[in-house]
Amino acid sequence: MTGRLLTPVIALGFGCGLLAQIGAMAQNPASPPANIAPPGTGGVMPTPGDAEAAIQSQYDSAEKQGTQAGWLLFVQRYPDHRLAQEARRRATLALKNR
Repeated sequence: MTGRLLTPVIALGFGCGLLAQIGAMAQNPASPPANIAPPGTGGVMPTPGDAEAAIQSQYDSAEKQGTQAGWLLFVQRYPDHRLAQEARRRATLALKNR
């Protein structure tokens, strides 16, 4: 007879524990705020930079060098960028002006 009484009590106990866990999850959301590193991760990653500004900086660097190698490097890195066609033109000019 004792065996029959323990089964519902264990099930009830397990159900209460599950409800307590669900309640704790609601109070403590899974994802921390963006500016706080999760424990054990080593830190918060910086936000990504402006890709267009980085490409423009590379273009400006090639322009400052004024060499065919500088222009071709830009074209190799960013072949589909809007500035690539101008970089190709300038690479050709740099070759002719050698």
